[in-house]
Amino acid sequence: MVCENRPEILGMAEGALGKERYTRVMAILETDSEVKGKAWWGSSSIWEGRKRTLDVLVSIPFSPIALAAVAVCGAAIIAAERAEGKTFHSPLVDVGYNLGPLIGYDTRTHFLKIRTMVPGAQDRESEFCEDGTVFDAKRKKADPRVTKIGYFIRKLGVVDELPQLFNVVAGQLSIVGPRQLARRDMSIVGTMVDREPYKSYVALHKEGIKPGATGFWAVLERHSDRPDFERWLWEEVVYGLEASFKGDLRIIALTLPVLFKGNSEIK
Repeated sequence: MVCENRPEILGMAEGALGKERYTRVMAILETDSEVKGKAWWGSSSIWEGRKRTLDVLVSIPFSPIALAAVAVCGAAIIAAERAEGKTFHSPLVDVGYNLGPLIGYDTRTHFLKIRTMVPGAQDRESEFCEDGTVFDAKRKKADPRVTKIGYFIRKLGVVDELPQLFNVVAGQLSIVGPRQLARRDMSIVGTMVDREPYKSYVALHKEGIKPGATGFWAVLERHSDRPDFERWLWEEVVYGLEASFKGDLRIIALTLPVLFKGNSEIK
């Protein structure tokens, strides 16, 4: 179990992130002592109850906003593609997938988004990033899979990701948690599972980690001038070991200002 090696892994994380970055991450989390190191794998009923309560209290009131975003953006997508003579495709897509190849048993993730890319974009990840991760490629060059109307929607911020609130209501996602990786990135993690932080990241998934609609990706990496894939994985691992109710509240508060901030991955 990951939490058994918690002190050692946290020490490695501090060395990898640097003292300043590590201190910032830990300050955001401000761990609750009674649930320390027991976040995702169900060893604390107190934690699980708090987590689900927070998910419901945040997601249900904001779901009408997500529904409005789907209606408005969906109509715009359909109109734009019809004007271009394209075949109809749903403006709402589930980009979740089976984590079986990574963790050794079948489990389906669900991750709803307003479609801002061409249909079948997930199957074209290798065309976009010939080597390395999708995470890194998105911040180095414009993604040719993004449609014209999708480019505009992404410029509005994270409007395309608001439907994930429906996943939270259904219990498929948590409000705060690790961001789901692109399929190609998950495959890369699987090939490097013998070393950190990949080893601990995979271990957290095996222990029953629930992906989140927001997290360190949103508040630290998304708008960073120098985003880094491995650094981000270390931040996710630290969250898995040090997650707290107060930390989740703080991450939600830090997410609000960036909700409608222009997407830095769009050139």
